[in-house]
Amino acid sequence: MRTLKHLRRLSTASIIAIVALTLLVEVPASAATPNAPTNVQLHSWTNSSTAWVTWSAPSPPGATITGYTVTSSPGGFTCTASASSTSCNVPGLTPSTSYTFSVFASSAGGSGPSASSSAATSPSRATTTTTLTASPSGTQNVGTVVNLSTIVTTGATGTVAFKNGSTVITGCGTVVLNSGYAGCSTSGLPTGTNSLSAVYSGDANNATSTSSTVSYVISSTALAAPSSPLVITTIDAPINASTLQRTLTTLGGDGGALSYTVTNGTASGCSISSGIISVPTNVSGTCLMIASEASTSSHLGESSNVTPFNFFWQYAGAWTSYVSSWSCGTGATLSYNGSSYVCTYTATPTCSNGGYVSGLNCLFVSSSTYASACVSNGLGTASWQPTSYDPPWYGYCTWTQLATQTCPSGGSSGGTTTCTYPATPNYSYYWACPLGGTASGSICSISGGSGPNIRGPEQKVQLKPLTRVRSTSSKGSS
Repeated sequence: MRTLKHLRRLSTASIIAIVALTLLVEVPASAATPNAPTNVQLHSWTNSSTAWVTWSAPSPPGATITGYTVTSSPGGFTCTASASSTSCNVPGLTPSTSYTFSVFASSAGGSGPSASSSAATSPSRATTTTTLTASPSGTQNVGTVVNLSTIVTTGATGTVAFKNGSTVITGCGTVVLNSGYAGCSTSGLPTGTNSLSAVYSGDANNATSTSSTVSYVISSTALAAPSSPLVITTIDAPINASTLQRTLTTLGGDGGALSYTVTNGTASGCSISSGIISVPTNVSGTCLMIASEASTSSHLGESSNVTPFNFFWQYAGAWTSYVSSWSCGTGATLSYNGSSYVCTYTATPTCSNGGYVSGLNCLFVSSSTYASACVSNGLGTASWQPTSYDPPWYGYCTWTQLATQTCPSGGSSGGTTTCTYPATPNYSYYWACPLGGTASGSICSISGGSGPNIRGPEQKVQLKPLTRVRSTSSKGSS
């Protein structure tokens, strides 16, 4: 009996030992969770809605780490990183909001405890400005294609929505900014006064903004096209300390209110106000200008071509110019389209060896005509199509336009085989004396005055040939 009891006691102890050993074997070390990372901190803001968070790996790790997770508070925005990483970017944050960030490590056994950073406030998005222009200017007819363009603060990305009142203009709701510029065209503005605006969407670093409202009038009656082109006739002028401005003049148009715009210039500081162009001192350069005329009660408004205004920092030996005519490149036709002179170039198929053009075909009557009669040109490719009767002597050419045309003078394609581009202004030059001087032949008589370059009373100034004047004036000499 004592032996039996002893065996029973041994069996019970053995069973307990076996169970304990089994539990230890079935729960491997990898099932443990990692310790908490250390040194969690916001390293920097990538932008106003993204935070770069860093940490140090737990030491000792406590378990084999498979990755990390970072979570923001508030918001619960997350990012994950590999086991070998100690940083990641948390996106989706709200600008000007205080956040803390917690980090925990994961293993095969699950997630370990987390450690948190100090609180930090995300930066606000930068203020932006949005400007809107609509052309052509002035009252327009129903169906007129109105070009809308906007410029947003440099560096901004995102989209622009063009609106008429509170309604997004069809096809102009999400125009992507390109280098701060966005444009869209519409022919669907209704009659009456349209209230146009441009709304910038904002991005991670830049706040939204809305342009000022532009009132654009569509006439309920049909207005006639301009009767004559608008041309700026103020082209060139000598500049002196006492004459840094010129009043701009134009020819043509129908009497609508005039406005001017400087589009570019080789000299910084060119500006136009109330029809007067101002230039900087002690430099020579070129201002590029456009004149715009508002619509009248009977005629549409219009804009001039871009016109250069050359100015020279000198006293005498001046020259000036005016537009005497317009011209086109070889093979182009000059015409006036209602607002400016344009050139039109049309590509046509070409036949040889006695063939003649019929539509896009070259037809032949000679039995000795072969595929060599098909001739390609710069804007299209010809190919021979033999007929079923007695090939290859009878047949015709088909002429296919190339997918992309190269238009003269940088013009744009206006049809399947047509290029349209601005005409070239031709200038005529004549001698002139600056600051009220009197010209006699090639001599300017100038008296009085003051300033750094003013000559003495009644000093005779010999005018130089035109080519010399251009050369010296471009160097700013007097």
